[in-house]
Amino acid sequence: MNKSVRNAICMSFALSLNPNVIFATEPNSNESNILISGGTVQSVDNERPTPIMYESFVEYIIEESITYEIADIEELIEEIIETSNMSLANNIVDYAKQFIGTPYTYGGTSLGVGVDCSGFTSQVYAAMGIDINRTAAGQYWSSGTTVSKTNLQVGDLVFYGSNGNVSHVGMYIGDEKIIHASSSRGVVIDTMYLAGTPPIVGYKRIVA
Repeated sequence: MNKSVRNAICMSFALSLNPNVIFATEPNSNESNILISGGTVQSVDNERPTPIMYESFVEYIIEESITYEIADIEELIEEIIETSNMSLANNIVDYAKQFIGTPYTYGGTSLGVGVDCSGFTSQVYAAMGIDINRTAAGQYWSSGTTVSKTNLQVGDLVFYGSNGNVSHVGMYIGDEKIIHASSSRGVVIDTMYLAGTPPIVGYKRIVA
């Protein structure tokens, strides 16, 4: 893909939270144009597109027709989405770290005042506009997507329990460490292999 075209598309996605459409066509070609709308790639009628203006908080206009393959578009969209999700996950972890030292409070959901393990994770995600279940068990069984240990990324949730019961949850921050609300020490950073805690039962990705 031409570098200027790639940059134009990247800028369009990056600068607009909700891009309406991106048109692309090969001039003097009988092939259908490509329409990207809401993350979907599809064919449209063969008409030369006019410049499209984005109506979100930043406006950006693509002024010329551009040529490329559907596979290039799909690959680029996946790359942009993955990069965006990783950026969000890093922001979530950075936000969570602000509350290190918050006291543990059973049933607590007040960041900076008092939280329990699942209250901490649910409220950190809520602050980023992401709703997950309130309890550790609920987060494990009904929130996010299951991932393996080898695929762990920052922002993923690590769950602990035994005999089918999930009793604790922490947020993965990289390097085999989690940030979590410890019942004895409040919000702290620890190795993910917690001493005196039931074994790890699984991992979930909330930002996917």
